[in-house]
Amino acid sequence: MSETTYTNGASDTGYRAETAYRSDTAPRRGITDILASITQNAADLASAEVRLARDEAIDTGKESITGGILTLFAGVIGIPVLIFLGLALSAGLIGPLGPVAANLITAAVFTVVALVLYFVGKSKIGGTGEPLHRTRENLRQDRETVRENLH
Repeated sequence: MSETTYTNGASDTGYRAETAYRSDTAPRRGITDILASITQNAADLASAEVRLARDEAIDTGKESITGGILTLFAGVIGIPVLIFLGLALSAGLIGPLGPVAANLITAAVFTVVALVLYFVGKSKIGGTGEPLHRTRENLRQDRETVRENLH
């Protein structure tokens, strides 16, 4: 083995010996350790995805409860207000249109308001379901990745 001396006075003999020493004493991982590590990492990943799905389901549930409560409050508070508004509208329309037309117009206005409240409340309760769909898709991709890496 020849020794190379550099301009700064250092030689590569010590480097080679140190490198050989490090590579000889470094622990080598066997295939069983590598497979165990892959299995553990896959289990950790699946566990994290399950926690994510649970958290997303809880968030979706909270949004649904909030939407239901807001819809309930809108109904409880809005009923007396709508009754008085309907009476005032009907009374204002009786003079020019007569009692039948005034009551029909008032009923139509109340129907539109009720439908708007219904659809807004329903959209808050129903949710989109997108976060859970995304989590299912992530789990499927993780499963496929693990399968590809094991074969």
